[in-house]
Amino acid sequence: MMIVKTLLYTAVRVSELISIKLVDVDFRYCQIRINNGKGKKDRIVPFPHSFKEMLAMHADSMKKKQAVYLFESSWKKKYTDRGIRKILAKYSEVAGMTQNLSPHKLRHFLLTWLKLYT
Repeated sequence: MMIVKTLLYTAVRVSELISIKLVDVDFRYCQIRINNGKGKKDRIVPFPHSFKEMLAMHADSMKKKQAVYLFESSWKKKYTDRGIRKILAKYSEVAGMTQNLSPHKLRHFLLTWLKLYT
């Protein structure tokens, strides 16, 4: 669920999500540094203050497992793009959705919401 919420609250691309390292998350300023994003560019993405505690608990859990990445498999490797898409497909199926929830849909949902309410 943390993967879905992180995608939803930050609108990062899947390729960016799987490359977020624990050291890239700044809880003081509620932001995540994206290194080598689309076009090999670095950028900073904010996340809501209301998401800070949940993300911090996840990050602490990962640190205790001596993880490097924010999201790692039980084999101590970062997830793949395909792996994230499979996880979203599974959640879509469990929720009884007729179409899979794609990362791109989550990204556009947040960006549309921000346009409407800011």
